[in-house]
Formats: sequence, C-alpha cells, structure tokens
Amino acid sequence: MVAAQRESVVLPDWIAYAGHMAGSEEPNLVAGRAVRLRQLRRPMEATDRFAAVLAPLNDDGKALVERTRSWVGALDYHHPGQSRETYLAHPHRVATMYVEQAPHPTADGIVTALAHNVLEVTNTSEEALVEHLGRGPAAAISVLTVDRARQEDPAYLRAYYQAISETPLAPSVKVLDKVDNLYLLCLNANDRVRTRYLAEIEEHLIPLARASIPSVVPLIGALVEDNRRLGHRPLEVLMTEVE
Repeated sequence: MVAAQRESVVLPDWIAYAGHMAGSEEPNLVAGRAVRLRQLRRPMEATDRFAAVLAPLNDDGKALVERTRSWVGALDYHHPGQSRETYLAHPHRVATMYVEQAPHPTADGIVTALAHNVLEVTNTSEEALVEHLGRGPAAAISVLTVDRARQEDPAYLRAYYQAISETPLAPSVKVLDKVDNLYLLCLNANDRVRTRYLAEIEEHLIPLARASIPSVVPLIGALVEDNRRLGHRPLEVLMTEVE
C-alpha cells in the first residue's frame, strides 16, 4: 500500500505528467506535451521520474514493483517505430500518474499500470501474468486489453468499458493510459482515427474517470478540446510549437 504521506513528495525539477506545473491547479497542456516529446529522445527520464515517486511505498510494495519493472523491461515489444526503451516510457508515465493522481494508490495498481499493455504488445500469456504479477493485476490487464478487430463496434465498446468499471485496479489505469496518449494524439495523421478516438473519450472514458479518478476530468476535457483545435501536427512542427 502507498503510504498516506505520498503528497509530501516534492519534484521541483519536473512537470507533473497530469499537466500541472508545480504549485498550480491549472492544466498546462503545452508543458505536458513538451515533456512527452522530450522523452521520445530521452526515455530514461520517464524511469527516473517514476523512481522518484516510489519513496512512500513500504518495503514489500517496493519489492513487488521492482520485480515487475525488471520483468516488463526484459520483454520483447512489438510496437512499430519505437525501441523498447522508448515504448517503456509510456507505462512508466502511466504508473507515475497513478501514484500522483489515484485517490488510493496501491502497489498492485502500480504493477497494473506498468504492465497494462503487455498482452497486446508482447507475446506474454495470461498465465505468465498471474505468475509474475499476481491474480489481481493479471485480471485487470486481461480486461484492459482491447480487441482491435472490434474496437469500432459500439456494442463492444460499451461492454468493454463496463467490464473495466467492474474490475478492481482497471479503471484508474485505463483513464491515465488514455490521458497520456491524448497529449500526442495530434501526431496521428489519420483524421478519422483521431475523431473516433476523441468520441470514445467523451462517451466512455470521461464517465469512467468521474467514477474512479475525478481529479483528472477537467484535464481530459481540456485535452479533447485542444486536440480538436490542433488537428494533425507533424512531429517536426509540434517540436517547434512547444519549444
């Protein structure tokens, strides 16, 4: 379990991943986007930031999280265009946001965040998840894994989000996974994909966030509107806009 004193962790040199500058309650979307762009070039920043928020964990929790980090770090990832190190920055950001934003973060929740995509982007089996992570995180990760062949089916999406809402550990991780992706959604050149993604956020993710991690609901709304304003931005253009 994460100790209650987690709020005392001070990280003055970092921009909070949930879009807040230190000491501010207003989301700074440019700053949040900039840190993610920087980590495309320097992904180890994400693991360093994550290590900094682990201090409030008890020894058993730290041991579980470190075993998980070691395991996920050794897997072979199939994510076109990204190295293992670059891809792993994403789950480390999700796990960091989970510690910072979830109402009652736990070691099992951190583990779930770190491994939330392994069924989709590695050859890992559900049996291996149970063996390495335990039944709780394994069940959450199984439910979180989307069937890409059916992701445009409205009935499937309703059932998918309903199952997430009913599965311990899954709701906050799903919300924060989408928050992290929203910052760089504008890099996708496919207008239809971006439009569908934002519609899913408004129809399904925001209600899930209200029930599980309400502190990020205003940020999600701001990110949706910002993405509609931005449309598509090539990487080189976006880099100049956040400098």
